[in-house]
Amino acid sequence: IALEFGIDWTNSGEWGSASNPYIIREEKHLNNLKNILNGTAATGSIQGSTYASVTNPVAKDKSYAGAYFVLEGSFAFTGPIGGDGKPFAGNFNGNGNTITLTIGSGSWVGLFGFIGVGGHVHDLNISANVKGTYRVGGVAGRSDGKISNCTVSGTITGANNWVGGIAGYNRGIIQGCTNNANVTGSENYVGGITGFNNEDGATDRIDEDDNYIVATVTNCINTGKITGSAGA
Repeated sequence: IALEFGIDWTNSGEWGSASNPYIIREEKHLNNLKNILNGTAATGSIQGSTYASVTNPVAKDKSYAGAYFVLEGSFAFTGPIGGDGKPFAGNFNGNGNTITLTIGSGSWVGLFGFIGVGGHVHDLNISANVKGTYRVGGVAGRSDGKISNCTVSGTITGANNWVGGIAGYNRGIIQGCTNNANVTGSENYVGGITGFNNEDGATDRIDEDDNYIVATVTNCINTGKITGSAGA
C-alpha cells in the first residue's frame, strides 16, 4: 500500500521506497512537499508527522534523497518546490500526468527550483506559465540530477540569465525531453532545452553509485520559439 503524501499513516512501513512510494493525487499533496523543502511547513504539522523526511526510514535527508514519489493525477499548481540551497534529490515519477504550472516571479524557479545530485524527475508533462529572473525553467530552475521523458508547453520567461524550456541551468543529465514552450530571456543564455549546459570540471557531481556526472543533453526536441539577447 502506497502512502498518500498528506496522510499520517503510523503503520505504513517503509513508505517512500521504490515498492511503496509516496503518492501525490492532488495539489495539496504537492504543496506538502513544497512546504517541507521550502521550509515553510508549520511546526507540528507536516514536518512533525511520520511521513516527514526527518522521521522517514527511507529518505536520507530533507531533500528526500533516496525516496520515491508517483504522481496519480493532473492538476494546477503554483511553484516552485525548493530552490537555492534547497534541492530535491528524490525520484519523482510523473506517470504521464500533467501539471499546469504557474510561477509569477523569483529566481531558481520551475516545478522544482533545484534538482540536486541523485534526483530524477521523469515521465512528466508541464503546461507552464512561468516568469522569473534567473535560473528559470519548466521542470527545473537548476538541475544537478536527471530529467528524462518530460514535455513542457506554454511560456517560460526570464528577466536575466539562464532561461530554458526544460531547465534554466543544467549540470546534470537531460534525456528524451521535448520543449514546445516559447522561451524568452532578456539577457544571456536562453535555450529550448536548457539555457546553459555546464560541463565544467567540478568534483561535487557524484551520483549515489560514485559515478562522475557530466552535464549532457541527449535525444531531446525543441519546437518552441526562442527569444534572447547577447549570448543566447
